[in-house]
Amino acid sequence: MFRFASRSAVLALLASTVSCIQVNAPPAASPQPAATAAAAASPRPAAAAGQDSSKDESKDPFKKWEDVLKDTRAIQGYFTTHLKRDNKLYMEIRADQLDAEFGLMMHVSRGLGEFFLNDGLPLLGNTQMMRFRRVGDQLYLEHLNPRFTADPGSPMAATLEENVGNSVVASFKIESQHKENGTLLIEVTPFVVSDYANIAGGLRGSYGAQPIRMDRERSHVDRVQGFARNVEIDVDLTMQANANPRFGGLALADGRIVTLGVRYSLFALPDDPMQPRIADDRVGYFVEAMRDYSRDLDEDFMVRYVTRWRLEKSDHSVPVADAVEPIVYYVDHSVPMEYRGFVKEGIEAWNKAFEAAGISNAIVARDAPDDSTWSAEDMRYSTVRWSTSHALGGAWAIGPSQTDPRTGEILNADVLISSNWTRFHAFDYSHLAGPQAMRERFEREANVIRDLPSEWAQRLCMAEATVAENLGFQYSVLLAGGELAKGAPMPQEFLGDAIRDLVMHEVGHTLGLRHNFKGSAAIPNERLHDTTFTRENGVTLSVMDYGTVNVSANRSRQGHYYNKEVGAYDVWAVRYGYSTGYQQAASGAFAMTGTPAATAEAELPGIRKIAAQSTEPLHSYATDEDAQLGSWTLDPRAALRDIGADHLRSARDRIALVERTMPRLDEFLIGDGDGYQRLRGAFASMISIRIRALLPLTTYVGGIYTSRSHKGDPNEEMPYRPVAAAEQRAAVDMLIE
Repeated sequence: MFRFASRSAVLALLASTVSCIQVNAPPAASPQPAATAAAAASPRPAAAAGQDSSKDESKDPFKKWEDVLKDTRAIQGYFTTHLKRDNKLYMEIRADQLDAEFGLMMHVSRGLGEFFLNDGLPLLGNTQMMRFRRVGDQLYLEHLNPRFTADPGSPMAATLEENVGNSVVASFKIESQHKENGTLLIEVTPFVVSDYANIAGGLRGSYGAQPIRMDRERSHVDRVQGFARNVEIDVDLTMQANANPRFGGLALADGRIVTLGVRYSLFALPDDPMQPRIADDRVGYFVEAMRDYSRDLDEDFMVRYVTRWRLEKSDHSVPVADAVEPIVYYVDHSVPMEYRGFVKEGIEAWNKAFEAAGISNAIVARDAPDDSTWSAEDMRYSTVRWSTSHALGGAWAIGPSQTDPRTGEILNADVLISSNWTRFHAFDYSHLAGPQAMRERFEREANVIRDLPSEWAQRLCMAEATVAENLGFQYSVLLAGGELAKGAPMPQEFLGDAIRDLVMHEVGHTLGLRHNFKGSAAIPNERLHDTTFTRENGVTLSVMDYGTVNVSANRSRQGHYYNKEVGAYDVWAVRYGYSTGYQQAASGAFAMTGTPAATAEAELPGIRKIAAQSTEPLHSYATDEDAQLGSWTLDPRAALRDIGADHLRSARDRIALVERTMPRLDEFLIGDGDGYQRLRGAFASMISIRIRALLPLTTYVGGIYTSRSHKGDPNEEMPYRPVAAAEQRAAVDMLIE
């Protein structure tokens, strides 16, 4: 998983007029039509800091404004820019923009299909807070550190200001200064046509650690677009290596040369920062964390805010009301036509959870417009898109989001799904065609994980690989059981269910939710094929789990193969993150009506009432650091690709299915004249399914059931409870058998 602006800011962004070069302004019918950007971009009269207006023009240290901008074309926007015929890019910095914070994010705009350089993937992790600061005749571009705070005006705030490392990432010579208003002009080409995102460093693992450098002579500014609250700059960058990559390189005509497109988005942060919501360890959200030095006497001086959209309820006097402005996801042109309906259903399925939080029509799916100025990399738009992946067998999906680091407000989100996941058995064969291929696969994956930015590591999502394996197993069982005719394709209904489930998972990440790997272990095995129960609560309790496909060993009683809707845990988690307007009734209960609390601290009694429900069976939660510790995993219920609360029963059922299916694979998968590669892939998939069914049993031995419940919660549980000896022995007996 590979793991955005206030509503008022978003409205302003979407109400801006496109003023860009190389493309025309969007027609009036384009979604989210814009007003003029000229007012925001026009220089404002102001005294230039440190400049004497009576200074003799002959002693002016700067070039004339019109001379610098000769043969340029202006692109008005949040920062007004000027692109010269030789592709030099100049930027105006108004007096009111000096020392003012703004956001920067970078995406791959034209990728390679491998090396994790696919179009749409972020390059910097989260939003970087930036500012321009003048030092003499230079402008410094500073990357600000938002991870520390103290009460404004306090002694700790003063000392903190002197002891936080803000990084100067670039220095620009002031080329000219406007005579009337003091606006400064700088050339930003050396910064944007650079490897600021350290792409070369990320490639070194695939190139065997050999030196890689960016070649400025083969890199340039490609396109610039300006809007009232953001500027979008596209550049082409070329990286040069001394030899071909050690791993991969299929996408490259010449393995020594990597050329790709990069998008810089510079944008205004919300003028009115969103009221943050304090995180709680009982509910799984990504967080923005900072150290508050005004809390130096507290046991924990960390402040953690959940990442969430600014989703406002239109009427707080009623339990459920429409959103003031919904969250909008655009289904990109890259999504195959036959899948778009399922993708939209997966996006809008989250309305079930938002309605439980008191907000109706909270999330909307729309088709991307047929407009030459529309771009999925434009930070004003959140998208779901497909991405071609050339890496052999590589199936991945990611739901990255950009947040305001001051408050955790999600400003922009993109769901990216690679194209390989529907290749079922070919997926495994491409990995396992001989010992050398296996060795290279494992080395390549180790290098990829090692080279990922730290913020990506916790957001890396392999749900798509799970779906690929699930579809292969489901398809094999249906063929071997005679439920599909030999050679028949996977029914569209089942394929659509898998797509919807995957999209719900990745959209969940972009709403702020982390993985929940304890969800599937909360569903009683006897309810797995009770469709009334699983439609309401989920096959895996949460779409944020990596659930295995729910194939019944008893083929006469088959329920839902995949989650049809978001699960009971998902509804509860969204209530914690997005409910507003809590008031305490005379009975002591909290209701979702009334005026929202004035501060994050004031709403704590209400939202903690929700978090205290973590002990309810259908609110079970465990995440990556609980489940992905290998042999160090404590709780056997925190497992990936499992199904049902009774792991022993699930393992017996799954192995019975495998043993019935494997002997018939060649009969139903391979026709006369076919090679045996597909059979090899299906066979490997069955081995994998068998191993995954047994893997949770290994954690029963010496295992410990864990709980996040707090003291005083209803049905409070002990934080640690050893797995009973009888359960451990049963697991060992099953493994031996």
